[in-house]
Amino acid sequence: MSAFFVNDACLTKCVTAILVYDGVNAAALVGVGPDELTGRAIGRALRRMNADALTARYDDRWEPEELAYEFPGPSDSPPAHWLKALHCLSYQCAEGDIPETNPLWSELDRVGGLLKASECINEDSPEYERASWGD
Repeated sequence: MSAFFVNDACLTKCVTAILVYDGVNAAALVGVGPDELTGRAIGRALRRMNADALTARYDDRWEPEELAYEFPGPSDSPPAHWLKALHCLSYQCAEGDIPETNPLWSELDRVGGLLKASECINEDSPEYERASWGD
């Protein structure tokens, strides 16, 4: 299995899904109050988790500027694309002890389940299939 840094477009889809489906829980996981929760805070926490997974896999080290993320606003992609982005990030972060020690990893799965159920998304659907992996 290989792992990579997801790009900002993928992170933005993940952040959008988290804000829409579970913002209150995400605030606690990111360590801010609900009124301080921002897409930027979530995105940076997800980017850090992605970096930690890559460090576990490849022993890479990351400079702070490599971990920067600015939330451009909610993704206008269809919800099926948000779901695939959540799946992609989860897969990229399934390295080392990330799944056992970082609660954001479980949050990706939880939000994905909420999104899938509320939007009736089928992973075999053409919309899900059209969504990119990693961006």
